[in-house]
Amino acid sequence: MELTPTGRNQRFGTPFMVGFLILLMMFVIFSTDMYAPALPSMTGEFNTSETLVNMTVLLFFACMIVGMLVLGPMSDRAGRRPILLFGTALYVAASLGCVFAWSIWALIVFRIIQAIACGGLMASNLAVVKDTFVGQSMVTVLMITQAISVIGPIAAPVFGAWLLEWFSWRASFVVLAALGAAAFVCSLVFRESLAPENRSQGSLASSLSGLGKVARNGRFMVFLLVCVGFTALPFNLYLTTSSFIYEDYFGLSPQAYSYFFGASAGLAVLGLFLYRIVSRRVALRRITTTLILGVGVCGAGMLAIGHLSPWLFFACMLGFQMIGSMVRPYSANVLLMIHQGDTGAASSMLNVAMQGLSSLAMLPAILMGGDYLTSLAILILIGFTISLTLWIGLLRSKAKIPLIKD
Repeated sequence: MELTPTGRNQRFGTPFMVGFLILLMMFVIFSTDMYAPALPSMTGEFNTSETLVNMTVLLFFACMIVGMLVLGPMSDRAGRRPILLFGTALYVAASLGCVFAWSIWALIVFRIIQAIACGGLMASNLAVVKDTFVGQSMVTVLMITQAISVIGPIAAPVFGAWLLEWFSWRASFVVLAALGAAAFVCSLVFRESLAPENRSQGSLASSLSGLGKVARNGRFMVFLLVCVGFTALPFNLYLTTSSFIYEDYFGLSPQAYSYFFGASAGLAVLGLFLYRIVSRRVALRRITTTLILGVGVCGAGMLAIGHLSPWLFFACMLGFQMIGSMVRPYSANVLLMIHQGDTGAASSMLNVAMQGLSSLAMLPAILMGGDYLTSLAILILIGFTISLTLWIGLLRSKAKIPLIKD
C-alpha cells in the first residue's frame, strides 16, 4: 500500500495500521447496540421503566456527536495520538463502569462518558486514514473501515444475543472494555500521523473553528447531504424498529428475526466487492447516479410489496444496505479531498451528519408508532428525493468535485 511519510514511519508498518484502524472502528460501532437484546430484561433488574432503559441508547447517539464535534477538531491541534490515548483510556474506564453499574442512572452516566470517547475515536479514525494512506490505498482502507460502520450496528446485537445465552448483559461491556484496552495498547505503539507543520495553530477555540470552515465549504456540505440522504438517513430507524417489523408485523419468532437481521449484515458485504469490480470500469459520477436511483427502487418496492412477506421486505432492505456499503468508502475519500486541511474537523462533520441526521430522522416515526415498515419505506423515499435533487443541482453547477466532476 502507498503510504505518506508518517505512515511509513509506523513501527509495525501497514498491517499494524490497518488492523488498528479496523479495531478502532469495530469496538466504537459495537458500542452502540451490542447489549440491545437485553434491554427488556434490564427493566426488571434495575426496577425501572423502559423509557429510562432506552435512554442508555438514545443518549449514547446524542453524546457521541458531542465527542465528534469537540475531540475531532482538537486532534487537528494536539495531534491524533493524544486524542487516541485519551479516548481509549476514557472508553475503557466508562465500559468498566457499565459492567459494575449499580443503578440505571449510573449506567446512563457511564454510557454518556463512553459515547463521548467513541465520538472522538471515530473522528480520529478517519483523520488517521487521511494522514497515513495515499491514493488507491486510502480508498481501500476507507472501504474496509466504512464497511464496518454499515455492518457493525447490525452484527453487534446478534453477537450480544449469543453472549446472553451464556452470560448477563454485563458481559457485553466486558468484551467492549477488553477491545478498548487492546486499542489503548495500540495507541501507545502508534506514532503520530499528523506532522507538526500541518497542525492548526492558536487556541482551542480556534481549533474548534475548523468546524465552521468545513460548514462554509458549500461543495463539501452539498455532497455530504447527497450521501447522507440515500445511505444513512433511514439507517437508525431500521436498527430501532426491525424487531417490531419482523416479529410483530410478520409474526416471526425472535430466533427467525435474528437470522434475517444477521443475514442482511453478512450479505451487505457483497456491496464492497461489487464496488471494487464496477469502479474499475465505470466513472464514479455514473455509479453515484445509478446508486441513488437504486435506493429509490428499494424504497418504492418496500412501500408497494414489502408488507406482503418478510422475504420481500428483506430483499428491499438488503438492496439499500448493499448500496450503503458501496457508497461510504469512496464518498468519504471524495469529501476529504474536497476539504483539504482541518481533517479532524472534516471527519467530525462527516460522522456527525451520518449519525445525527439519521437519529433525528427516526424520532417522528418512533414517537408516532404505528406501521414502522411504511414509515421506513417513506423515509427511504424522502432520503432518495433529497439526494436526487441535490445531486442534479451539483452536476449542473460549476463546482468541481474531486474524482466526480472536473
